[in-house]
Amino acid sequence: MYIAVVRVRWVVAGVDKPGPPRDVHVTSAVDNSVSLSWSAPRDDGGSDVTQYVVEKREALRMSWQPAATVSARTTSATIGGLDQGVMYVFRVSAVNSVGTGPPEELSKAIAPKSPHSESKLLDFFYPLEVLTHQGCRHCKLGLRTNLDHGYRH
Repeated sequence: MYIAVVRVRWVVAGVDKPGPPRDVHVTSAVDNSVSLSWSAPRDDGGSDVTQYVVEKREALRMSWQPAATVSARTTSATIGGLDQGVMYVFRVSAVNSVGTGPPEELSKAIAPKSPHSESKLLDFFYPLEVLTHQGCRHCKLGLRTNLDHGYRH
């Protein structure tokens, strides 16, 4: 009788969680929403990214809340239901078959605001001119318009 010993060696390619998404940035912040965009991670961990998870937190708070989950084909999301004037921080994580990778966080907090509160560029401007000068402490400033060539103060 013969006994054979067989050794089997399994080689498994290293599969890991994906790296963080890159270049997370705000594309708009109006009304009660913030729109974000990002690029795919440099390293998918050896397994295709299946989705992205977006989380939010108020800037003065420590706990993160789920904000959105989007498919891997999408590298943007609009987060609604936010309070105007409240500062929020966002982060995005990539997910593959192994799990959720580390997040990439916005470098600054952002607050959604009403489109009516955004400053608008004027078609023209009025330069200030010194009308009278009475030493270093007292000046009278006025506006000279192109319409009437007069001074307004």
